[in-house]
Amino acid sequence: MTPEAFQEQVIEVSHDTPVLVDFWAPWCGPCRVLGPILDRLAIEYADRWKLIKVNTDESQDVAGSYGIRGIPAVKLFVNGAVTAEFTGALAEPMVRRWLEEHLPSPERAALNEAETLLESGQTGDAADILRGLLDADSTNERVRVKLAQAVAFSDPEEAVRLLEHPPADPAVSAVANAIQTVALYAMQDPSTLAEGPGHEHFAGALQALQDRDQERAIQELILVLQHDRYYQDDAARKLGVALFALLGSDHTITQEHRRTFDMWLY
Repeated sequence: MTPEAFQEQVIEVSHDTPVLVDFWAPWCGPCRVLGPILDRLAIEYADRWKLIKVNTDESQDVAGSYGIRGIPAVKLFVNGAVTAEFTGALAEPMVRRWLEEHLPSPERAALNEAETLLESGQTGDAADILRGLLDADSTNERVRVKLAQAVAFSDPEEAVRLLEHPPADPAVSAVANAIQTVALYAMQDPSTLAEGPGHEHFAGALQALQDRDQERAIQELILVLQHDRYYQDDAARKLGVALFALLGSDHTITQEHRRTFDMWLY
């Protein structure tokens, strides 16, 4: 395939229909394993994507332009760009899972919108979208965890209910643990706290959580660390680490206070 043909059959077509490109060669054993799997799936998913095969021996310019070093190499093109890829022969169930994870769909677009809203702090709007997605597919762990994240401060009881069954997917399990930690502390009655040098400030952190003031909660936790590093079974560390994980490394609160928090922690 010439670069001109690739431009026409892959790049241009991908603006209307996703194109899956299989870079292969006749001498490649794993290619002969993966090829028939892709052929079958291309027929099954004919309404969702198109399969193009590129013989790397005959199309070295195209293969070189996409950095193909190992084959089989599979790349998904959407709107003229590579949006996902893998190398090597995967079993058919794994290829199916990979396709469902990366193919564009109205549900994926809605989830991306919800995640964008979450990142910008519009948790209410994000929660509305995520509830609709969860109603349509109650087994989607990523949606369930994202919804728990959206309501962790406004409705911690709902967040805990959503995470009653821990997700099996390791990609979301870490943030699920952080959400649950924050939600459980947000539900705690400050009057149940043990007395001690850190009591006043940890109670202030819990109240800040209930007021949805994450920055004040972090500031109070830093004061707890200054007064009693191990107060309430290391609660300031546990809650602070979970809060930063929930907010994310790019959040202004994280960037403003994480270094100070870590300084008093370690």
